[in-house]
Amino acid sequence: NTIIMMTSNIGGSLAGEDADFANRNPIGFLTHVAKDPAPAASADARRAKYLVALKAKLRPEFINRIGEDGIVVFNELGAPQMGAILDLRVKDLEAQLKERGVTITLSDTARTEILKRGEAQKAYGARPLKQIVERQLSDAIVEAELEGRIAEGDAVLLDWDATKAAFTANKKP
Repeated sequence: NTIIMMTSNIGGSLAGEDADFANRNPIGFLTHVAKDPAPAASADARRAKYLVALKAKLRPEFINRIGEDGIVVFNELGAPQMGAILDLRVKDLEAQLKERGVTITLSDTARTEILKRGEAQKAYGARPLKQIVERQLSDAIVEAELEGRIAEGDAVLLDWDATKAAFTANKKP
């Protein structure tokens, strides 16, 4: 027996059309049991919209082989999920620095800025968060190491400097 999972961004342009729904429900399948009738009705309507977009892009023969009941539509990511994903990405970054004994802490200001940028690019899911952590936060750490502001074994505070419009890394006080 084999389970094949295929993913697609078909219907991605529909993301954000019902932001209220995304904020009321956790990440996961739209077929979950709703706590009240309004989200279920919204879930059915959203699923129908996504299926229309899918059917417009894929041949009927292909959809027939999968079967509509085999198509899973996921909820959009809300603020709580984006925050949890950011925490995981920061932990991944810290794991990379573990060999050198460097620990990192993300300031509330930096966290707010990253989540604000993620929200502005909501159509791309959590990818912008990953890119900010992998590129901008990592670059701030490397820059601080090259400038001698941090060294092996340091506890590092990652912050947002609004005047420079950049993330910074400094030894924690």
